[in-house]
Amino acid sequence: MTDIPVIEGISIADLHRDPTGIYARLRREAPVALMKSTGRVLLTKAEDVRRAKEDLDAFTSEDTTTPAERAFQATSMMRKDGAQHRAERMAMAPGLSAGKIKTTWRALSERLTGEYLDKLAGADRAELFTELAAPYAGAILGEVLGLHGASADDVVRWSQVLIDGAGNVAGDEEVFARSDAVNDEINALIDENMARFRTNPDDSVLSAMTNAKAPLDLERIRCNIKVAIGGGVNEPRDALLTAIFGLLTNPDQRDAAVADPALMARAFEEGIRWVAPIQTSPRKTLKPVVMSGIELPAGTRVSTIQASANHDEDLYEHPERFDIFRSEERHFSFGNGSHFCMGTHLSRMSVAQVMLPALFERFPNMALVDADAVEWYGFTFRGPLSLDVTL
Repeated sequence: MTDIPVIEGISIADLHRDPTGIYARLRREAPVALMKSTGRVLLTKAEDVRRAKEDLDAFTSEDTTTPAERAFQATSMMRKDGAQHRAERMAMAPGLSAGKIKTTWRALSERLTGEYLDKLAGADRAELFTELAAPYAGAILGEVLGLHGASADDVVRWSQVLIDGAGNVAGDEEVFARSDAVNDEINALIDENMARFRTNPDDSVLSAMTNAKAPLDLERIRCNIKVAIGGGVNEPRDALLTAIFGLLTNPDQRDAAVADPALMARAFEEGIRWVAPIQTSPRKTLKPVVMSGIELPAGTRVSTIQASANHDEDLYEHPERFDIFRSEERHFSFGNGSHFCMGTHLSRMSVAQVMLPALFERFPNMALVDADAVEWYGFTFRGPLSLDVTL
């Protein structure tokens, strides 16, 4: 077997700025390679990413060497497998059931969509990150999780601070100090709402966890709510912004999607394939395993790069293009295997079915101020940092 290739000279800052070209080169030259700057073996081919997520005999999510444990003050279900992962996932599931998404959370999304679009009406231009995508995602998430008493701005702020902490590989104590302070805020609000839900339950995730027949202990409830806050704003926010950008820079696709709800839904799926909101996930080998001709010893820490898998030339023709007409519909952005994203259906409903079509209906002449000026950023989470449009 070939030794693990080692990549030097590529920093985490390089990956934050523009990982697409780096991953394309790795897929060609070294699809399994140790990147010195991350301390992990990067898996960049689709088949290797899929296997690392699904082969629980060879790979585990139980990697507690990441900063996430400090950021969330406990080990979440994201870093667990088997019965423990299943128990914590199922504790949250009732709040995200298909029935509640179709009724309670659909009605919430439609109401909030109307409110946020009303706020934009009458203006000549808007910055859609701060004025629409982030607060919309935060407002929905706060209600779905059961964080009554928190504003959309609170949820957005908490999400960013927790994500900063979870990605704090340098161990910056100031970053952790901010996440510790946010943990205190969230813990207090969780405790307050749990007391309420014991006598006045609602459809939220926290209410379901509070009133379960065999509830989780408080530490695990708190930790998993925080993990949902961390990822539950970024993914729908960036998915919405990316789909808007893709449609506005491809007028023929925009016109087709406006005319056909199925194609508007495809714009959402193509957007998160094109620029995965969650770009990478950690795993660790349980035993020696061969990936793309490279043998990884037991205990090897790997990063599954779903952003790269979504551009694998073995699966997609011209993967660098945003194309809602492409025949390949599969992507890896919601994960696969037992850790498939719990918020998938909520995100599809709130963004693809409700907000996107309503936005383009309300503002049929919307256009980007300067497509070339849009800055994309992020190695673990990625999306545009702002999106200026004329309305």
